[in-house]
Amino acid sequence: MKNINFKKIFLMLTMISVAALFTSCTNNETNETLAHTGKGYIIEYSDSNDIQNQFQGSTKTFDNKKEAFTFALNNLLMNLIVPGDVTQLPYDKKYGNISDNTFAIYDTNGDGSDELIVKWTTAAQQDTLLFVCRFDEKTKTLYQTLIESAASDFYNNGKVIALWANPGTGYGKYFWPFSVYEYDKRGGYYTKIAMVSAWSKELKPEDTNGNTYPEDIDKENAGEVYLLNDFSKTDIQIISRSAYEKWIGEITKSGKCNIDYKSLTKENINQVGNVK
Repeated sequence: MKNINFKKIFLMLTMISVAALFTSCTNNETNETLAHTGKGYIIEYSDSNDIQNQFQGSTKTFDNKKEAFTFALNNLLMNLIVPGDVTQLPYDKKYGNISDNTFAIYDTNGDGSDELIVKWTTAAQQDTLLFVCRFDEKTKTLYQTLIESAASDFYNNGKVIALWANPGTGYGKYFWPFSVYEYDKRGGYYTKIAMVSAWSKELKPEDTNGNTYPEDIDKENAGEVYLLNDFSKTDIQIISRSAYEKWIGEITKSGKCNIDYKSLTKENINQVGNVK
């Protein structure tokens, strides 16, 4: 069994994220500031398909979805094996009991088919994980559709908001950066559509390049602006609080999914009922 080398993953993802920021920005002064603002603290589990794919190595087949889900949960409980894979998770009892981790079976994207959701929280903050798995009726295998930090919420419109596992220092005073995902029905997995962080005037009156806080954008004097990397647009945008609230309001207006997470115990696994 192979263990996940989280330090290696974090280093790789930091490099990927910084490169992505610089690539998405043009050479004007504002976008250079944005790129530098993000440097070194965008660290996520699923910034690249290469990282996602390394978790998808299981080819075990099952007769049905319930069998696949219960096998994956028992394998996680007994052997610490990542659902839908053969990778072994690190575990340190100082972060809690195995039963402190949770799971749910829920239709996260509204397509009528249940997914297996696992939140692995018995780890240091930067090592907590969310796994979402689907059962492929054709191949009779379990595969992963999303890997993120455990601090992730599902919404009724199929969106997922995932707080960054390690926000670093950044420029935001109270704002916790996050990523937004939506379900790709054609591909059968979640795809990232945006990332958001913040710039606090009080915390950082100017960036390390000497560029001052953008008062012209913060016309409402909120003391904080937001760095929005909407993947549907070419450049990263700096937006005001009111603009941010309007944008996030559209993302979240459907409301959070009411998911009943269960403790990862043998008893709860045995009580898994019918699966859609």
